Amino acid sequence: MGNNDDRPTGLLSATELTVERRDTFAEILTIKDQAGIQLGSTRRAGTKLLRIVSEWTDFFPHRPIEVTDANGQPMLWIEQRGLLRRHIITVCRPDRTRIGKLVGKSWPGLRYTGYWVEIDGERIGEVLVEKHGEGSGERLVERNGYRIADTSGVELARIVTSKGEQRTRAVPHTTPRRTTLQASQQLSEPFARFALTVAIARHAD
Repeated sequence: MGNNDDRPTGLLSATELTVERRDTFAEILTIKDQAGIQLGSTRRAGTKLLRIVSEWTDFFPHRPIEVTDANGQPMLWIEQRGLLRRHIITVCRPDRTRIGKLVGKSWPGLRYTGYWVEIDGERIGEVLVEKHGEGSGERLVERNGYRIADTSGVELARIVTSKGEQRTRAVPHTTPRRTTLQASQQLSEPFARFALTVAIARHAD
């Protein structure tokens, strides 16, 4: 479209970033680069009542997520829907114009079976699910993630969520849950926005 929203910023050009929740009960997520510098944040739009209803039933859409950069400039508007059918995440520009969709590959439970990446009904890539663990015993860190690929199967980025370590005698604190996006090189549009959306949606679950 040629507007400023399509130009890469630090939030969209970073090859590695991490999504974390400010605290256990906060709705705000922070997005940082690999050096720990904050690149942006997210917040849930709408009322808390809608969110409570959304979490207990598939008949209502989830509250939209607004993504802003470190200066508070709106970058993305993310809408999720789960009306007893395929889970759909709609990715929009700040003015609500649609960029594309992440469409669940299957029906119930689809959020963990991956997505098709679509623009105007045309499939341009996919999000594949991966699951593995690190460590053993009490120190086990379960990691769940996605792998984003284009239609040729070429991997563009990986998104991994770590549940962190629970408090033990050896580790007197709890490591926070975090989701990390890693790409071998700067992602082009629109994959940069889709990848960021997947990382945020994965962590917000």
